[in-house]
Order: sequence, then C-alpha cells, then structure tokens
Amino acid sequence: MKLLLVNAIESKTTTEEEYFPPLGLGYIASYLRKNMPSIKIRIIEKNINEELGMFKPDIVGIYSLSQNFGKAKEISKICRNLGLQVIIGGPHITALPSSLTADMDLAVMQEGEETMLELMEMFQGSGINFEQIGKISGIAFYDKSGKLKVTKAKELIVPLDRIPFPARDLLGVKKQDRVHLVSSRGCPYHCRYCASSSFWKSVRFFSARYVLEELKMLISKYSPSIICFYDDLFIANKERLSKIVELIKKEGINKQVSFFVTVRANLIDEETVKLLKEMNVTSTNIGLESGNARILHYLKDRVTMEDNIKAIKIMKKFGLNIGASFIIGSPDETKDEILETLSFICNNNIVSTSNIYILTPLPGTYFWEYALKKGLVLEDMNWKKLKIESKDNLEEKVILTEKIERKKLFELYYLFRRMRKRSYFTEIMRQRFTKWLYNPVEIFLSLFRYFKRITAKGLRRE
Repeated sequence: MKLLLVNAIESKTTTEEEYFPPLGLGYIASYLRKNMPSIKIRIIEKNINEELGMFKPDIVGIYSLSQNFGKAKEISKICRNLGLQVIIGGPHITALPSSLTADMDLAVMQEGEETMLELMEMFQGSGINFEQIGKISGIAFYDKSGKLKVTKAKELIVPLDRIPFPARDLLGVKKQDRVHLVSSRGCPYHCRYCASSSFWKSVRFFSARYVLEELKMLISKYSPSIICFYDDLFIANKERLSKIVELIKKEGINKQVSFFVTVRANLIDEETVKLLKEMNVTSTNIGLESGNARILHYLKDRVTMEDNIKAIKIMKKFGLNIGASFIIGSPDETKDEILETLSFICNNNIVSTSNIYILTPLPGTYFWEYALKKGLVLEDMNWKKLKIESKDNLEEKVILTEKIERKKLFELYYLFRRMRKRSYFTEIMRQRFTKWLYNPVEIFLSLFRYFKRITAKGLRRE
C-alpha cells in the first residue's frame, strides 16, 4: 500500500515554513513504518501533480495550518478528480472540523499517529469502510445523510517515547549546519493568541534519555553545528531540563554543537540560564509580546513587564542571543501603546534580533472567537488572510484593531521593519570592523570575496 503525505503550503513566505521541516508528518511516517513495515510512504510539499503521477498513491494524507487551508482544499480537489481517498489533519481541521469539504473523506483530529495506523489497517483490509469508521475515535466525517460526525477524542499517546524518531529521510533532511527536533508536545500556558493548548490538550514530554538518543543520531547522521529545539516551551519542566543537560555534558555533546531553544520570561532565572549555558545554548526564542503592561496582561497569562525585563537582563548577563517576538494590533491597543513596545525594544537593545507580528485570529484561539463574533472571519473564507508573516497580504489581512486605522497600524509595522533592517546592518558592520581591527588581513580577504561576487554576477549576465 502507498501513502502520500502532503504538507500543504501556499508559498514559503514565513520563517517557520522556510526552515522548519514538517516533523509531524515525519512522526506519522515513522510510526506507520514501525507497525506496518510493508507500507510505502512519501512526504512532499510541492509538485503535487508530478508526484501523484510518479508515486501513484492509494491514499493521500494532507497536513494544513489555517493560513494554508486554501492550498489543502486545492490539493484535495486534485486528488478527488483522480479517484483517490483523502485524509486531512492538522491544527486547522482540529479547530474547525466543519471546514471538511466534499473532496476530503475524513479528518484526523489532534495527534495522528495511532489514528492513522487504524485507518491504514482498515484501508489495507477493505478500503475505508464508512459503516465501521464511526467506531474509530479522533476523526470527523460526513455520514450518508450529509451530517458532520465527530467521534470521541482519541486518548493521547503516553509515554511519547513509544513514537520512533521522525522519518527525516522522507523530509529531505541532509547534512547541514542546522537541524531541528521537538522534545515535547503542548504548552502548560494558555495565551490568548496561541492554539497550542487547545490542539494538544495537555503538555507531554519525551524523556531525557529519548532526547539524548535523538541528539546522538542527529550528530552522527547530519553533522550539524547547531540543533534547534522547536518545542512550544523547551524549559517548561526544569527537572527534565536538568537531566537533559546532565546527559548532554556526560556525552560531550555540548562540545560538538550549540543549541537554539524556546523560553518564557517568567521561567527565566539564573539557575535555568546557567543550565542552558552548560548545555551550550547560544540562541533563544522568547515571546515578550508587548512593551506595555496592560497589553501584555491582555495577551499573555502569568507574565509581567518585570518578568520580561528580568529575563532580558539575565540572558544578556550570560551572553545568550535573545530572539524576541512582539504582537501589535490588539483590539483596543492605542498608537501610544504600540510606540511603547517599539521604545521597549530599542531601550533593551534587542532591535536586530526581534520580530513584530500583527495580531492574527487563528482558529482554536480566544481571538478567533472574538473575530467570529465581530464578523471579521468566517468558517469558510479566504484563509490567506490569516497568514502570520507575509509581505504580500497586509492589505487584505484580518486585523482586530479598533483604536487605530489600518493604514496607521501598517505604518507602525513598517517602521519597526526599517528599524530592524538598519540595526541588523549596523551590527553586521560592527562585527566586521572588530574582525578587521584584530586581523587586518581580513580586510583584503573581504574585498577579494566582494569583487569575486561582483565578477561572477557580471559573467552570469553575459
């Protein structure tokens, strides 16, 4: 039996979509391989028609975020026209099972490893049996009368160590400077803009030993210089963090690679940051969200401005690179409050490593329900309007702000982007000047590389 798994992406315009491989599909593939050794699986993101023609799958599974659901619908229609059965999964369909279209046979809700195994075993035996399918938990489908049926939720996989490492060979991961992994599922917090807690329902962790073995495999197979943990919150469990650091040091992994991790301001203290330094963490991602106390409290639970300021000071003290994110455009946020956020970023000298996003009401979040009541979104809409970071959709993007005109909000957004671009350029030049100061030969090497690039461009044009 052949299964084609598709990561539905409209266009690779966001940082995450460009650099972060769809490990979720990799986990499903590895779980199926473990329990159904005869199954043949491919994972793709583009060239749908060509892949369908070459691979000739028996069934197609599609993973989609809300902002890419239009692409998922397009892929489903192509598959339906070829007579293929289609399964849709991911955060969007979990939050809005009513989005299921006539071109999609059924939806897998929440995590999909065990549900997909049940479905593949059914398909291998007799095809998808719609008389029996209602007995499978964790799915949604339309019955014979056209009524949407959502079965009871599937029990979450515990322990997570039962799942093999994701099938990176199917994701096109090669030897490179940077590789990614996920060491947990879910987040213990419930921020209003985030759908993680509603999708995963609870937070679960791969064991420290499992994480160590995956790290050893990644280093052996892919020779990375940096490994990125893309958990919702890597430091959520300090006891596990301490154990991971202990194992990493024991194996000498901290001397072979550096790490990128996700953190949260109210969990940052000197003890935690010392652990991160021992692990050889060099860069972090932290959602600071706002430089205004009222807006921060509105967006994020259990974090204060004092927490944000303290976290920045401690991480700078220990030399960690701070990749901070901020959100502007809350419903009653004023221009002055947004300017406070810009001032906070400047005053804390984190302009070049920060990002600002316009608040997006994603399904499964508080703000989706808010936007739905205001008539700003529909359960059937142009999903591109929910793209989180895209230069080409700002004019049609769904915004929630009620105190600022759309044009003014965009002006503030672009003001930050200009600030960041100038700050980044200044930092690069500072680093180069420092290098030149201590190694004058580097000046001539830099000039040589520059003229070499210019010459190469000229030859290509000819």
